[in-house]
Order: sequence, then structure tokens, then C-alpha cells
Amino acid sequence: MSQSPVYTIGYGSRSLTDFIRVLQQQQIEFLIDVRSQPYSRHKPDFSKEPLRQFLADEGIRYVFMGHQLGGRPEDPDCYREGILDYDLLEEMPFYKAGIARVQDAVDKGFRVALMCSEEKPEQCHRGKLIGRTLSVLSVAIRHIDENDQLITQEEMMLRQTNGQLTLFGTATKPANETPETILKRVFGFDEFRPLQANIIQSVMDKQDTVAIMPTGAGKSLCYQLPALMWPGLTVVVSPLISLMEDQVMQLRDMGVPATYLNSTLGRDGFAYTVAQIRQGEVRLLYAAPETLLRPDVLDLLNEIEVSCLTIDEAHCISSWGHDFRPEYRQLLKVRQLLPDAVCLALTATATERVREDIKKNLVMSEPAEYLASFDRENLYLE
Repeated sequence: MSQSPVYTIGYGSRSLTDFIRVLQQQQIEFLIDVRSQPYSRHKPDFSKEPLRQFLADEGIRYVFMGHQLGGRPEDPDCYREGILDYDLLEEMPFYKAGIARVQDAVDKGFRVALMCSEEKPEQCHRGKLIGRTLSVLSVAIRHIDENDQLITQEEMMLRQTNGQLTLFGTATKPANETPETILKRVFGFDEFRPLQANIIQSVMDKQDTVAIMPTGAGKSLCYQLPALMWPGLTVVVSPLISLMEDQVMQLRDMGVPATYLNSTLGRDGFAYTVAQIRQGEVRLLYAAPETLLRPDVLDLLNEIEVSCLTIDEAHCISSWGHDFRPEYRQLLKVRQLLPDAVCLALTATATERVREDIKKNLVMSEPAEYLASFDRENLYLE
């Protein structure tokens, strides 16, 4: 009897029903969770205990192995100058023990799938690390990609160079992708809300844009979607640490490579995140204005391709606004450093005087302007 391959899958934008359907199509008996932290704030069905129960109801056993095969190990010996080193991790006894457990399950004839959150295997350590390790050990790998198609380890590696990823892991827009297809595939919406399509088109046309939209109108999508359609980084200025962390977690749950730089990161975490950005593994970077203004971060931005500079809560730039913040005024330094990046200024409230101040302080020349209706019946919940 031929040996079954090891399957891998990321839940990404899938619903739990779709996720289980895909597992059943491949007759998976054991789902091995290789997330370092088996929880999802925005997709709670995929947190450890609910997922275990849902799978059990379908006759699939759940096994957590993030402590052995997770992509963010706690052991400091896995890091070189604060950056995770896959070669070092592969030599760790706990990692080898995890790989041996997977091999043993396959040798016994079980159909096994490794699970993480990233939908695309080429964006996840299950493909870049675990798949590599198992392939060297002559274990067949079949990655279930974002389209529910099976691809080999070799095909996954080709994606990193000739397909959806560049050498350093930066995703590019597939030839047949449009804003509408990305809206459906990644974000799960059938149609845009009022003004979203117009704002996105202005940003994609590289036209500086000011958008005034009430809370709940879908401002975030206006920069998150374009970030998936061009090769460079999208930098998002956000004043609230809790908000940026919340959005990053939500994007990661959808399989979008996003991260943040702020004061909550220790030295090693900050260095690791900077390395990811420098290597092109991040599409959206959230940061507080004071973080962006650090000399080392300015140097980083000067070294890489930045396609879009998005300034959320842009009213904080204006001294006429209700929440003026001096550090927002200094964002002109970032703007001047990135002359080729389109600038998108977003806020939920701004008088005409504040809007003019925003345009003046960001040196916007003839920007597109969008002002959403603030009628209560036209508000949408995100």
C-alpha cells in the first residue's frame, strides 16, 4: 500500500464549514495544529477548543503541536540576532521530535493534515519550513492552496520565485485578479459599500486621496485591498496600539501578511519584524507616528519599496481639529521620504477647514476628495 502524503492547509478566509468540507474531500483523519498560539480572536471557531469539538463531530481528531512545530518558538536559541533562523530551528530536539511524530502517523497509514492560519502555503512556515524538512526525509507533501487545489512542495517553491511570490516572499497580483475578485476571495464580501470602489480606484491610480467616512463605513478596506494589488509595502499610521493590533490579527486570520511596529514589541520582536519587512514578507505595516519617525525606521523605509502611505485619524494633523497631535504634523518627514508612494488620508470627522489643513500639511497636490453621507440610515457596521 502506497504511503499517504502529508497535507497542509491554512484556514485563512474559509468558513468553518468550507474548511471541514476540504478536509473531508481529502479524507483527513488527524488535523495537526502548528500555530504557535492556537487561538483566533476574529475567527473564534478556529480557536483550539471549539475547533477540537467541531472536528470531533465530523470524525476528525485534533492534535495541537504548536509547541513543537510552531513558527514562533519561545526558545531563544532558534533566533540569530533576534531573527528566527529556520536552519537553527530544524536542529532543535523539540522540532525533530515533532517531525518524528508526524512521520510516525504517516507510517501507520493515517491521513494527516497540518494546519496554520495563512491561506497560501508559500506565506507560511508549514510550507517554507515543515514542508522542506519532510521533503528532505522523502515524505510526500500536498499543500491545499487558497483555491482548494493540491500543489506539491516543488510547486509551492516555484510560487516563491515565478508565481505569486517574489524571491523574498512579496505577493504580486495574479493576472486575473481584480478589486472585485479580491473583495470576494480575501474579505468575503460580494460588493463594495458606498464610496469604497471610488476611493480604491483613486488610490490604485496613484492619486493622493482624502476620504471622510463615518465609523463603520469601511475605511480600512480602502487601503487593505490595494495593498494586495501592488508589489510594494503599504504603511498605515494609526495612533491606537489596540486598534492596530486588532486589525493585524484580523488580517492574519484572512491570510494577509500584516504586522505592526510599536512600543509593545521587545528588542528581539522589533528586530524580527524589521527583518520580515526588509525581506519583503509583509504587505501591510501598521505603526504609530512616533515609531515611524524613529531614525532607524526612516532608514528602513528608505531602503524598501513603499507603494502607499495611509494616515488614519488624519484630523490629528490639523491644529483646527479636535484631537491635534504634534507628532502627526511631523509625518511630513515620512511623506517627503516616500515621494513615489500615494498618500491616503482617512478620518471619520473633519470640517472643510480641517480638510484643507490636512492637504496642506501633507503637501497634497489636487487630491481626490470623498465625503460620505453621515445619515444614520447610511451607516454600515464593519
